Amino acid sequence: SQVLTPAQMQLLHSADYSTDLFIRADYDRSLISSISAAGFLTYYFTIVPEQEARYPGGAEAITAYLSANSREQTAHIEQDELEPGKIAFTVSPQGNITHVRLLSTCGYPGLDNALLKLIHKLPGKWEPASNAKGEKISQELVLFFGNEGC
Repeated sequence: SQVLTPAQMQLLHSADYSTDLFIRADYDRSLISSISAAGFLTYYFTIVPEQEARYPGGAEAITAYLSANSREQTAHIEQDELEPGKIAFTVSPQGNITHVRLLSTCGYPGLDNALLKLIHKLPGKWEPASNAKGEKISQELVLFFGNEGC
C-alpha cells in the first residue's frame, strides 16, 4: 500500500549516507477504472547528509576545470558514439577527494582515464559534508559525463 511497514521504515532508517535505493510499486488500474492496465512505478533515492559537500565555485568551476583540461581527449570524439559515463568519488571529512573510480565508460577509454586523473587533481579543498549533529562526514558524489542516458 501507500503506507510503509515498520520493517520498511526500519530499513530506510538503517541506511548510511550515500546509500542508493529504489522503491518499486506495482499497480493495477482495473481496480479504479474500466481500463485494465497493470504496471509498476520505480522511484530512486540516495541518502544525503544534512549539509552536502561543497566545492569552491560549485559545479560550474568543476565543469570549467574538466573542460579546459580535457580538450586533447575530446578533440576527436564522435558525438553519436559517445555513451553516458559516470565517475564516483568520495569527499572525506577533511575535504579531500578519495576513492575515485569509473562506474561506467563514455566509450572513449582515453577520456575516461583523463577525467579520473583530473578528478584526483581537482584544485582547491572541498567543504566536507556534515550530519544533523554538525559532525564532518564522508560523502560519495557521482560525476556524469558524455551523452545523457535514460
